[in-house]
Amino acid sequence: MRLILAIMFLFSVSFANDYYYSNGEKVYITPATQRSVSNEDYKNLYVNERGQKMKLTENILVKIRDNVDLEKLQKDFSLEIVKQYSTTLYLVKSDNEILQTANRLYEDERTVFAHPDFIREVIKR
Repeated sequence: MRLILAIMFLFSVSFANDYYYSNGEKVYITPATQRSVSNEDYKNLYVNERGQKMKLTENILVKIRDNVDLEKLQKDFSLEIVKQYSTTLYLVKSDNEILQTANRLYEDERTVFAHPDFIREVIKR
């Protein structure tokens, strides 16, 4: 019985990882725990594979393909434009879960890329 519980726990942990896309690859991140972050607000705080702290903002940088109906994309993903950088590059925000929304946008055929906006800790070398 213990073996079954251990296997179920490992299975659930291995598929519960959060990730985002960067340069065409999944980058896995782990939500920060209160113990791993001293006296910081750890809501929306993640740690990447190098141990770097990353604070997730409410924004997503998204580049759409030419001739995409921007209003339809906004409606489909409940997006609000924060800033327009060009005719195809936008900073948007969503009331939905940001990582999932950014990943769904990245996987959508109407976009070139979508990347969640993070505030990162600078690590000196």
